[in-house]
Amino acid sequence: MVFATKYRMPLLTTAIRKEVFLHIFKNGKNNGLEMDYVNGYYDHCHCLFLLPPTITLALAAQHLKGESSHWINQVQLTEEYFEWQDDYYAVSVSPERVTQIRQYILNQEEHHKNLNFENEMETLGYTLH
Repeated sequence: MVFATKYRMPLLTTAIRKEVFLHIFKNGKNNGLEMDYVNGYYDHCHCLFLLPPTITLALAAQHLKGESSHWINQVQLTEEYFEWQDDYYAVSVSPERVTQIRQYILNQEEHHKNLNFENEMETLGYTLH
């Protein structure tokens, strides 16, 4: 699942990014998601997880996005009011690609030196419509 900050504002600064992504990871686990990896860049977050059959994708997004934006504002990690965009991008990943996707998520800073979001998705083999 990939989701972006509202208006793709670069609010996830280097100073807070790891704390935010760790919080999202822990919160996902606490809500029944089998979290594998969370990372991102200044304006978006990638979450790799196994979705159990008892949790809908919409509920997973609510746990990951809704709770984290509430927490970011509650502890005042950003000077501005923090929001994620309303939408998210989610795709299933075959077992054969998990290692590749995990590595890709791990190396977000390197990837974004030269890639925008659309190019990023194409690199992963997905087309945005």
